[in-house]
Formats: sequence, C-alpha cells, structure tokens
Amino acid sequence: MNYYMNEECINKINTIKETYFKDLDLSNPSKIKEFDDGYCVKVYTVLNELHIISIYDKRYSLCRLYKDDKFLYEWININGSTLCLDIFKHSNGHKYLIYNIDLYGYSVLELDTLKNVNYLPIESYKDGDEFDETFIFCDAHYNEYNDCLAVEGCFWSAPDSIMLLDFKEPLKIIEANKWIDMNDVIGKERYHNIDFESFNKDNITCIFGQNAQGYDFKETFSIKKLMSHKK
Repeated sequence: MNYYMNEECINKINTIKETYFKDLDLSNPSKIKEFDDGYCVKVYTVLNELHIISIYDKRYSLCRLYKDDKFLYEWININGSTLCLDIFKHSNGHKYLIYNIDLYGYSVLELDTLKNVNYLPIESYKDGDEFDETFIFCDAHYNEYNDCLAVEGCFWSAPDSIMLLDFKEPLKIIEANKWIDMNDVIGKERYHNIDFESFNKDNITCIFGQNAQGYDFKETFSIKKLMSHKK
C-alpha cells in the first residue's frame, strides 16, 4: 500500500511547504544538479538557526526542475538525508526523472507530460512492531534493452545493495515487495559495498568490496535470471 495516498501524508507535505518555503529566496539554491538536454534541478534546503545543516536536523528541501532555465515542476523532499535524482530516456520514447520526496520510496516524473507518481511504502510509516524498514533509493540506472531499473542504495545503517525493478511501465507503481534485492539472489551480503558498474543487453556488472575503503572484484550477472527470482 501507498502511504502517499494517506491524507495525513499530504497534509504534512503541504504544511512543510507553507511553513518553510512560502517566501523562499530562489536566487541562492543549496545545490544544483545538471543533466543533458538542458535539464537541471535546483535544491533549496532549510538550515537550522545556526545556518548549518546537521545530521540531527530535519532537512526539508524544495526541489525545482528547469529546462533551458524555464521552470517546469517542483516538489518537497521532507527528509534530505538522501536525494535521488536521475534522468533517462525510456524505450517508450519518453524521458523520466526519478526522485524522492522522503527517505523511503520513490517518485517518477514523465518530463514531456509532467505526469507523475509518488510511492511511499506504508510499512515504513507505521509505529512500533508494525514498522518495517524498506530500501532507500540513492542512484538509479536504466537498461533500455529490457526495461530493467537498477537502484543503488541501502537499508538504514546496513551495507549497500542494489534493487532491480521491472520498469516497463514507469508510471505504474512497483511496490516494495516486488523489488529484487541482488544481495538476496547472489548471496553477497557479506560484502560491505555492492555498486553498479554497467549494463549491456543481457547482463549487469557490479563491483564488490569488503569494506568502505575499496573494492575487491567485479562480477557480471544475467538480468533475466536475476529478474526471475521469486521472494
């Protein structure tokens, strides 16, 4: 289920936007990420009373998408601990931006139509024993040959991993129980790092490391075999 459809979530986002970004000075973004074809995202992050960002603070961010300096779209990220921003051209001919509005879940924007979807896994927004940690998106890589999306990230305070998603229909939400964790499939959970290196038509190549300081080896896997894995 999708927590974003919950009235509580929508009200929270609207309140943050009204409270922190109503009279924002747009001349001084905290971060700018540029892409091909003239796209860029300008990020405006709320600072604390000392005008610094602390890991212990709520890091609300307003993110604004531009193309050739023309404003197109904006959204609020209500937990700036991670900021996933990736643009790619899909096999269907459209371009898409993958981003996040909170620590968990993901969002997709179709750039030419500005249609979008937001997904926040409901299990990561419950309290107590009902809470269930889900994967945190950091970077996304798309394979146009088979519509596989490889997402680098982690579970909170856990080693890195890569999730694989069937991305044939980008605006169709893929719930967390359908994501395929490469660590589960290939049994490499003993390695601290697993990072994406490259795609080709049939395979994905990743690099592995035993600690945060370096990498030990790379390995190539069949995408078809990985995507056929059942949880």
